[in-house]
Amino acid sequence: MIGSQSSLPDYAFPLSSINEENFWPSFTDIMMVVVIVFLLSGTVAVLHNWDLSRQVQETAALEQQARERAEDLNLRQILLQLELGEMRTRMEKTREALQGKIGQLEARERDLAGAQTALAEQQAQLVDVREEHARAQAEMRTRMEKTREALQGKIGQLEARERDLAGAQTALAEQQAQLADIREEHARVQAEMRESQTISAERRQELLEVQEQLAQMQEEGVLREQMYVEVEKQQRQTREELELLQKEYEQMGEKYAALSKPARSPLGKVVAAVRYRKVEGQPSLMLKPPDAAKFEPVEKEEMHRVLSGLKQEHGDKLFVRIVIPMDSNLTYQEGWRFSLDLLRRYDYYYQN
Repeated sequence: MIGSQSSLPDYAFPLSSINEENFWPSFTDIMMVVVIVFLLSGTVAVLHNWDLSRQVQETAALEQQARERAEDLNLRQILLQLELGEMRTRMEKTREALQGKIGQLEARERDLAGAQTALAEQQAQLVDVREEHARAQAEMRTRMEKTREALQGKIGQLEARERDLAGAQTALAEQQAQLADIREEHARVQAEMRESQTISAERRQELLEVQEQLAQMQEEGVLREQMYVEVEKQQRQTREELELLQKEYEQMGEKYAALSKPARSPLGKVVAAVRYRKVEGQPSLMLKPPDAAKFEPVEKEEMHRVLSGLKQEHGDKLFVRIVIPMDSNLTYQEGWRFSLDLLRRYDYYYQN
């Protein structure tokens, strides 16, 4: 160090020399001290400058790192802003999609409520139809029993009339044979009368009696023929009545079979749905074919064309579901007529 005595040369002068020589230092010694001081100051300045340079370099490095970090932070901020914008766009799309889903869900809930109401109405109608069906079956059984009894009575009467007719035909045949014999006898007698000019009174009386008998037999034959005609007429009427009763019995059997067939069900069927309502007083139709996921608006002619094509394609496998919402603005009669018309045209249950 500058103040350290160990690093300076020893300039002490011997006392003898002080006394002998001049007390003041020489110019060389002064210059040496100045040089040493200069060297020491330069060394200190160099060290100080080197320290300052090192500090400046560290500061520059720190500034460079700060700038790099700032640029990195700016880049990250820009990326985050871009990601934030994308996330906002996605959120908007998601919100719109969610609102659409919510609208669809609300529409489905309304459709479900309408379907549940329609199902409740159809179930009530089904209960009424089943009760009516039970009453109709009971009435049909009663009518069939009465018709069977009446038919059996008519058959018995017909058999009795046929027996009477057979007896009348036999008696008529016998009467006709007797009449033929009498006519032959009458012809023979008339021939004998023409051959003989003289006939006794007894023979004339016999002839008159025979003629009277013949006239009586002819009258009886006419009566029997009339009776035969009347019996044939009654037999024809009886047969006609029997045929009518048989037809009525067959029709009642068909109706009973129709009433006894299974209930209408969509199981194992191809289902096509039609939604019907009124909007501002005008009919509005929506159709959902079997391969569609939702209802689509359709005109009446197009609806009939599609349902007709489905009927031709699937035949007795087509099940037509009629959906009438709660807010359909339709009267009961309008809904019932529309449903019955479509079912009778296209539904499998109403085709047979």
